[in-house]
Amino acid sequence: MIRALDVLLGSINSQLNELNKGNFKIYDNENREFYITGIAYDSEEDKLIFKCKEEDEKCQ
Repeated sequence: MIRALDVLLGSINSQLNELNKGNFKIYDNENREFYITGIAYDSEEDKLIFKCKEEDEKCQ
């Protein structure tokens, strides 16, 4: 992965972590009990993917 993308994903994931800790979660539009916990790069598919958790689970 190129360094710029690595830095960008680290920054986004840090912001998502802080939002989640402050209980300002961003929920999935189609599955409202799930919220985003992070973004990752899948090099095999060359795509960005997002990770999510169910509301009842604690954020990592």
